[in-house]
Amino acid sequence: MRLPRVLRISVTPWYRGPIHPCKGWLKLLWILPFFPIALMVILNTMPDCEMSQRFGASKDELTRPMQYNYTVHPDERAFPLAFSIVVYRDLDRALRLLHAIHRPHNCYCIHMDRRIAGRFREIMELEVRKRYTSEVFVMPEDYSFTVRWGTMSVLDADLMCSRILLARCPDWTYWINLTGQEFPLRTNWELVTALKLLNGSNVIDATFKNRMYSRFPLYYRLNFSFTWYKGSVHIAARRDFVQFMHTDIRAKQMLQVLRVHDLYGTWHSVPDETFFSTLNHNPYSIPAPGAFLGEHERHTFKQVTRFKIWTEDNEPCGSGCWIRQICMLGLNDIPRLMRSPQFFANKFVPYVQPEAYDLMERWLANKLEYENRRGDLHPSFNRTYYSTLELSWNHI
Repeated sequence: MRLPRVLRISVTPWYRGPIHPCKGWLKLLWILPFFPIALMVILNTMPDCEMSQRFGASKDELTRPMQYNYTVHPDERAFPLAFSIVVYRDLDRALRLLHAIHRPHNCYCIHMDRRIAGRFREIMELEVRKRYTSEVFVMPEDYSFTVRWGTMSVLDADLMCSRILLARCPDWTYWINLTGQEFPLRTNWELVTALKLLNGSNVIDATFKNRMYSRFPLYYRLNFSFTWYKGSVHIAARRDFVQFMHTDIRAKQMLQVLRVHDLYGTWHSVPDETFFSTLNHNPYSIPAPGAFLGEHERHTFKQVTRFKIWTEDNEPCGSGCWIRQICMLGLNDIPRLMRSPQFFANKFVPYVQPEAYDLMERWLANKLEYENRRGDLHPSFNRTYYSTLELSWNHI
């Protein structure tokens, strides 16, 4: 199939005339005085993580897949899902994640970073062809991006996969975007049940009070008004919301404003944490399907899509390993993960207590075995948690 190109449209800047190429050098000169301070902060926050000996011995080997025994329930078959997985390292973990969430009636797009060596791309494509059929699609290298944190490339990888999923699979109901370093806390049947209990809402969080103003464009001209929000890149969005963000002129213009800001801004703009949240939380000026109508603060808008521990949460990290203020999950986190109502856990890295990932696979396999044997969801699944969330009723 012919893949869609990333759409680009022009946006009138706040000033007249083109942007001069020297702007890039001016941006560098603006940053230089702060470089010593930034270097000191980086050196003081370098991860102090003990590397597993098992990782050092087998980091390039593929693990034998866990045996998941499941039966597709009619509710699952009537409510197909679409997943995108952005992979930039740890091929084995990405394949294990895909194996854990795969169902033949769902649809999957895998985006592999352009920096990944050709040999690993070949292994991924070979394993996908060997294990799955047309429901799993590996994006060709020519259409892939070099994904760098804080830049438009993170959002572009997700947007490209979402376009492909729309084009290839006509029936899916929700799109969930993942990275290769995550693991499901819900079975597919539980995930479908939770999404149905949300009554057609998008699961996209946002905050107004805790926004980072430096990430937002300041000068632009659009013929409609809206408010910028900051949120999470991890979302679960209705199919018609995904169609809306690719076709609505306001969504396209907002995206292009972010693209220009990312290109000429003075620091990392992190547009992936702005675009989805802003689109979902301006229901009166941008009436996106499933948009939230209520308050936008995190103490009232619970994070549903991910279990994720930040340093600012003042919660313990079981492994003791923090990277970019995020806990690398380990063995001591497992009890909390098993009780968590979130959809997925972020994040696991193979050099930090890899046994934790093994145990999570066994736990998921046991839940699937229960569903298969009893014909019902595991008793640990809490329907009330999802049905009582404000987003389940207060949305377009």
